[in-house]
Amino acid sequence: LKVMVKNSNVMLLTALVVLLVGLVACRVHAKVAADASDDGFCSVSDPNSCESVTSSHVHSILNRRRAWNPPVPVGPSDVDEQQVQLLDELSDNGVQVGDSHFFVIVAAPKQSSNVASVEYLDALKDSLNVQGLNVHYVNSGASIGSPEMKQLSLSLVEDTSSKGPITILYLATDEAIVLAEAVEITRKFASMEGNIVFPATTKCMAMCSMEWEEQSLVEGRFLYPKAFVATAEKFNTLVQSFPDLTDVTSMSDVDNIFNLFFTQREKYGMVLDTDFRIFQPLYGYTDYWPKDTFTTMFQFNGEEDTRLYNRRTSTHPAVVLAASNIKLLDKLSNYMPLKWHPNHGNLVHVKVDGMKELEEEHAPEKLPSLFIAMVVPRASPFLKQSLLGISSQLAALQQNRDVHIAVSVFRDAFSNTYQQTIEDWQAKNSHIFSSTALSVKETAFDCLVDVMTKASEVKADFVFLTSSLAYLKNNNTLTHLLHQEREVVSPLLTRDKGSMFSNFWGAVDGDRHSSCFDNNNMCNVWKLQEECEKNPLFMMEQCLLSCDGCRVFDKVYKVKYRRAVDYANIVSGKQTGIWAAPHVNDAWLMSASAAEALATELSAIEFTEENNYLFYEFVVQTLVIDLLRLNKFKLHVSNEEEFGLLIDPSKFMFNVSNPDLYLLESNPSIWEDAFLHEDYEPAKDLEFVQGRCWDIYNFPLFSEDFCEQLVELAEFMDSWSGGKNKDDRIKGGYEPVPTRDVHFNQMGFDKVWLRVLQRYVAPVVEKQWVGYTLVGRDTLDFIVKYEPTGQPFLRKHHDASTFSINVALNRIGVDFEGGGTRFTRQNCTILTNKMGHALVHPGRLTHQHEGLYVTKGVRYIIVSFVDQI
Repeated sequence: LKVMVKNSNVMLLTALVVLLVGLVACRVHAKVAADASDDGFCSVSDPNSCESVTSSHVHSILNRRRAWNPPVPVGPSDVDEQQVQLLDELSDNGVQVGDSHFFVIVAAPKQSSNVASVEYLDALKDSLNVQGLNVHYVNSGASIGSPEMKQLSLSLVEDTSSKGPITILYLATDEAIVLAEAVEITRKFASMEGNIVFPATTKCMAMCSMEWEEQSLVEGRFLYPKAFVATAEKFNTLVQSFPDLTDVTSMSDVDNIFNLFFTQREKYGMVLDTDFRIFQPLYGYTDYWPKDTFTTMFQFNGEEDTRLYNRRTSTHPAVVLAASNIKLLDKLSNYMPLKWHPNHGNLVHVKVDGMKELEEEHAPEKLPSLFIAMVVPRASPFLKQSLLGISSQLAALQQNRDVHIAVSVFRDAFSNTYQQTIEDWQAKNSHIFSSTALSVKETAFDCLVDVMTKASEVKADFVFLTSSLAYLKNNNTLTHLLHQEREVVSPLLTRDKGSMFSNFWGAVDGDRHSSCFDNNNMCNVWKLQEECEKNPLFMMEQCLLSCDGCRVFDKVYKVKYRRAVDYANIVSGKQTGIWAAPHVNDAWLMSASAAEALATELSAIEFTEENNYLFYEFVVQTLVIDLLRLNKFKLHVSNEEEFGLLIDPSKFMFNVSNPDLYLLESNPSIWEDAFLHEDYEPAKDLEFVQGRCWDIYNFPLFSEDFCEQLVELAEFMDSWSGGKNKDDRIKGGYEPVPTRDVHFNQMGFDKVWLRVLQRYVAPVVEKQWVGYTLVGRDTLDFIVKYEPTGQPFLRKHHDASTFSINVALNRIGVDFEGGGTRFTRQNCTILTNKMGHALVHPGRLTHQHEGLYVTKGVRYIIVSFVDQI
């Protein structure tokens, strides 16, 4: 029995050890095979779902530079023994990932123009720098068979004799980002059966009529020839066999690679990365983040990171290639590598150092110059506020810089009014500007061409192109944008506080870079058989590209908004940073090169009957975006601060003299800025007027601009009553104490006034008269006009209201003399109600009053009987 017990204990102990070893092995296996793990998943549309990661390498993620290798090498370990030993030594010794055993060669394509942006190349360089990789940049446009490449490949082969195996990552495109370190890429490559591994796309891009192998268990089937990973020996063999096609237009490296793949792939050991272990080409996917395929991972191999995860293949690609899907690459680049993390927010800190150096270089003489190019559309409400936003920006900038401005107005019903407003503003701020210009043009396109031509002539360091519908409330907006050092960057603006309508679109359809592809390899054959015409429904579903169903590039009016997965978080400020975007309206700060490229493209376009859609403002703004992206300038939008508002012109009325007054509902915040008194304080405790006039209160309500515009509107309407007792405008048709007036419902202003009562008057009176609630169901509201030659006074009377409000619309002693209000029972005479100030008092019984004589000029007041009895 003792022996049996002893043996049982041994067996139990053995089982526990085996279980413990198994658990450790499982944990190690999980870390090694990180590509098959779900750990660290996080939804871009809901970053709050991300688990907080406690990492000993927080400093690395914040510095955006790899200073470590994964503690356990990532990727399969059943690879060449010599390679494993070498890589293990690198990890054990803490060698940085930019070691000599991994070499990146970037052969960026030639630029299409002298001013085309290099931002995509810069983004690729940034990702390579984050991974600490050793990179050689070949001359722009150099062929694989160029002398430079042949010499480089020979030197790499020679290095293998002393350094051991060398892995080459070759990129013939700048539209890519690298997400993994050398150790991970090398291990993944070594585990694959091939000496040269090419990316594989899900849809065919070229040579679609060739017999591609059917591979039902994998995602990628078709060769993408602009990148590969190879051993140094095979890379050299490939390079030495290629002719130099650098200056040859009839043939390309792409043609050669396709030819070799179909005829000699076994000789070179060419294989496709069918499950996206190394390469993830984006061709064949929608360009607005297909959530069923891709997600973002903010933890990888036990460390904070930002990685792409392919749900279909359960892999974490190391290199992401746009492969014509540039918008999706831009979207992914907002987060990776190490761009944004839910634990830390924006990891790409504001690059102020370069700007400071630029400013120091110009100091103390001049800082970088700025040209403001403003286009004023047909409907431009709150133009004064928009201009005030610009002058406030310039006041906040340092003074020793040249600032120029050109404004172009779309000729229409209000163009003369706008022109006068702008002239007055430019004259008032003439000390700020080195030069000013103002023009009136016949179309929105002509306005844009005019201001950009003037900007091109001045050759400023930066150009701020803006619509007058952009209202910059944050005085540091331009300062912030200048410090971002982006070729094109915009402030995020929303229609109003809390609104989800903004000048930023997270995704679009129908633009130049919209993804478009065929779903069948036979499409080009069917097209030759005229199936696009014979069977359009089927062909437009299966063969959109072949049947020319993609966007026609010059039809910018076809661009349509699409909601992006992260749009709500960015617009609401849950995620803050600098975001690459496919579409941003109304305000762009551009570098000199971006402005030059835009001006050059615009100068080549002629307004004709064929493109008469350029008459309209929105289409012209879309054209700006299209031309910038044509020249490879990325659009960026910043939401790191609240910058201002986007004015909503949709309710603009062309048939009234002062349409801004009516836009309270569509532009509440801007309306308040323009028309509420600067001293309006609804929570303030008020005292009786003169300290003794009980239940009579006075408070500042409206700005002088509101008062002036309302008087202008009333005179424009010219619907003044005759001041007679018979009055068909009111119930019963009889007015016992008539005035010469115009009712708000005659002006179409009654609904706006009701909102004014409910939003701005109610909080004041309800605080003074505790227990009363302003309902506003039944009010009588009008403007009264007193003058010596018309109606100079009003006899004693009570108002048919719960309370009345009297607002002075002009200035005593300036616009008129005399006037005032006398309350009989209170024995109070109020002569000097200030312009824009409201006098409120109870209506019936207790507060009989009269209007005193106006002896000179014209006195205008608002009278409102609230909650009539």
